[in-house]
Amino acid sequence: MKEQEIPLHIIFLNIYQFFVKKAITIGAFTLIGIGIGVYFHINKTKTFTSTAIAYSPVVSNQRLVEVLNRIEKLRKSGDPKFLQNELGITEEETQQMKEFNAEIVRDLEFLYDKDDNPRYESNCITITVKSTNAQLFEKLNNNIEDFVNRNEYIKEKTDLRLDGFQKIIDKYEEEISEIDSLQKLKLKRMGEANTKDFFELNVSNSETQSVILKRQLENSKEQFAFVKPLVFIQKLSPVPYSDAIIYKPVAVFGFVFFILGIFVGLIMHFNALLKKAED
Repeated sequence: MKEQEIPLHIIFLNIYQFFVKKAITIGAFTLIGIGIGVYFHINKTKTFTSTAIAYSPVVSNQRLVEVLNRIEKLRKSGDPKFLQNELGITEEETQQMKEFNAEIVRDLEFLYDKDDNPRYESNCITITVKSTNAQLFEKLNNNIEDFVNRNEYIKEKTDLRLDGFQKIIDKYEEEISEIDSLQKLKLKRMGEANTKDFFELNVSNSETQSVILKRQLENSKEQFAFVKPLVFIQKLSPVPYSDAIIYKPVAVFGFVFFILGIFVGLIMHFNALLKKAED
């Protein structure tokens, strides 16, 4: 005997009738799920995220990232005392910190330099911190800087760079002093000799040299001031963005209980069919 095929429109009609009949059951379960999702959101400990932008004029950004990411390894070590000692925060604050990550900024607009050579790294990094205490970020700015400053390798590189700039500054100041002394001497002789034009030419050249050296000195002093292991372009913000998004738990619990409602509705539907068949 050949089995009779059920028309497709009959199948869709039965599905439609099922959802109409069990709409209250499915809707009730979905609302319960949404309610549970809202409850979890309200009572969940909120996690805040803040991102800083920084760079190092002393070491490569790759090296700086490696040093900074040691903080995350200490956080994951399981013993809060390591992080307390290294970062200078309390045990409670170590528990409040949920994530620490430093990475090099990948600037897609500047993958190549002006000579079309590939750039191996950008000129800055990001430091992203997640914490349940939004007020912790402001404190971490100084503590992260101190943590980097204590690194022996970076400290040595910083001292070498500072020493180099100091020698350059001393050299410029010495040369400027010599030129100024020479100018005074020439001006004095101009009043005593008849070679006025010759001395005026030499004084003019000396003044030009002095101006150039003073600009170079000013530039060197400015660079000297920025010779730090870590320089913040943008610090961690005390008013960060919250990771706690309400629609995520609501959507998850709402969908799970929606499926559960369909499952319960199917059980009720088949139980009704069995009772009807028994009668």
